[in-house]
Amino acid sequence: MFGISFIELIIVLVFAIILINPKEYKEIFRFISNLHRHLKFIYQDCVNEIDSIKSTANLEEIKDNIEKEIDDAEEQIQKIVGDDGKLYDSYDISDMLKENEAKKQK
Repeated sequence: MFGISFIELIIVLVFAIILINPKEYKEIFRFISNLHRHLKFIYQDCVNEIDSIKSTANLEEIKDNIEKEIDDAEEQIQKIVGDDGKLYDSYDISDMLKENEAKKQK
């Protein structure tokens, strides 16, 4: 968790039990309980705020669009083997060549 092992945590708890006055246990447990409740509230509030921001920003729709564009681009990429035996990306440039020929003819 925070770089503290289970055994280290037990040692700290044993020392705390030895050093803390038994009359203060109730007050300490109350403090820990309140701290836990506040941290839980803050955590839930942060989660709700993040969910609200996600829904407002339409991140899921943007993510789906990006994944679709990536899939479309991957379909157009072809692999060729180079002289060194490695695979390299190869692209279909026939549309670009047709456009250049059309420009030359005008």
